[in-house]
Amino acid sequence: MSKSDTRGGPTADDFRPKLFRDRVNPDDWRVERLLDDGESIEVHVFTGADAKRKARRYAVEHYDDDDEIELQPYAYARRSETARRK
Repeated sequence: MSKSDTRGGPTADDFRPKLFRDRVNPDDWRVERLLDDGESIEVHVFTGADAKRKARRYAVEHYDDDDEIELQPYAYARRSETARRK
């Protein structure tokens, strides 16, 4: 991640689309992008066996970018997954 500019607002890197595994449903993949207003986020969620491939293709076709990042699942999502396995 890049540092904020001197005004504390979003940087150019913040506006790049991000491709990542959903933090609640780990079989889903998301493409998110900060919109030009610097506050709103465009979100696309892909599901199914080829969710990652579909998300990557979408990011490349619509934004010519596929910056994949890794985020840890939310704590409550990890607890729910553990409870389902028991």
